[in-house]
Amino acid sequence: MEYEDTIQNEVLEKDERLKDIQVSKGKSKKRLLFKLGFVIMLILIVVILFIWKISTDVKYEEYKSGISELVQYDKGLLAALEHDFIQYVDQSDQHQGITFTVDSVVMDESMMIVFYSISSLENMNRMKLSGIDLLKSDGEQYRTGISRSGFNEIESVGSNYITFLFSEDRPEDEFVLNVGFTVIDEDVEEKLPYTWSVPFQVDKTLYQDAKQIYTINQTFDIEGQLITFEDISIYPTRSELKVKYDDNNSKEIFGFDELYVVDQNGNKWGTKGSSGLGEYAEVIYFESNYFDEYEELYIEFHSIRALDKDKLEVQVDLQQQKILSAPDENISLKFVNEKENELQLGFHIKHDAFYKNHHIGGFYNKYHDINNTYSFRQTSMSSLENDIFEITLHLPKDEYTGPLTFSLWDYPQRLIENTRIQIK
Repeated sequence: MEYEDTIQNEVLEKDERLKDIQVSKGKSKKRLLFKLGFVIMLILIVVILFIWKISTDVKYEEYKSGISELVQYDKGLLAALEHDFIQYVDQSDQHQGITFTVDSVVMDESMMIVFYSISSLENMNRMKLSGIDLLKSDGEQYRTGISRSGFNEIESVGSNYITFLFSEDRPEDEFVLNVGFTVIDEDVEEKLPYTWSVPFQVDKTLYQDAKQIYTINQTFDIEGQLITFEDISIYPTRSELKVKYDDNNSKEIFGFDELYVVDQNGNKWGTKGSSGLGEYAEVIYFESNYFDEYEELYIEFHSIRALDKDKLEVQVDLQQQKILSAPDENISLKFVNEKENELQLGFHIKHDAFYKNHHIGGFYNKYHDINNTYSFRQTSMSSLENDIFEITLHLPKDEYTGPLTFSLWDYPQRLIENTRIQIK
């Protein structure tokens, strides 16, 4: 009996061990399936994230390529985009089926470029911005210069940009952009009775202190005309050169020809406008070279356009249709056309081949007769053969007394002085 009991106990122990082994195998199989499922899930997540990243990168590159086309003629802004110096906004406002979206901005302490898009439920031939206000968060309007590209040639969607030039006010981190629209359909203009208002924020830390300042303080004598180059500030969006003209100069200096910022390898960054700093100083703006590497940096120009200060006016006798006084013989009055509500005065300005591809010459819109001061409505300019510019002034019809006097703000008479100024 004892022997049988021992055998029976051994059998029971074996059965228990077999059950334990089977349970253990079952648990191991479950753990293996769990681990395998977890690995598969991780792989799926990685694949999804990879596909999402590729899709996002493709969309980002497509978007960046699109806005690069809008600023393709500005080397500095192209460099800013290449270095991802851009902030995405994607804020909109909608009225009358038209959605105005602030897509992104490129900005620093000097300038802000707002890239926007317009989508419409209706087909519209052309659309232009008819009112632009950039506000601070408290509703106060920024004192900025504004430039825009004009028309959006669109049918249902279009993209473009607005440039805000900061001079008096420096930018904060919260803005409200208000715009209006005028729709042009078959030469009929209609101003829409709404304001599209888009609040948005930017990260100031991305552009704070993003500038390089080089002091120059060099004065040059060009045929008796003293010009002082004070300093240049290089921002990611543009560079600002401060220039001062001696108030005792005998000539009015209109501008520089072939003015560039140049590095040691001959790479050039061109001008993009200017603004006055009082009567005898101005800031000249250049494409930015902020993102470029250079060991040496210079300012170069070929000549300056200037006229004697006592030769800045053109006097015209309307009755005899001739010029009574002018800076030289290179300007002539070619026609006086009388239309229903205006007079058209056509001037020809002869220039040398140097200015062949440039419209150099123009009048301030204020003019006067013996008794009163007037403003003309518009100016049209065109290039003719034989190195001649044609400038047409559109004057309001009026009972003028005596000759009319116009003041020149530019003229193709120059002082040649190839100049190089070292900045760095």
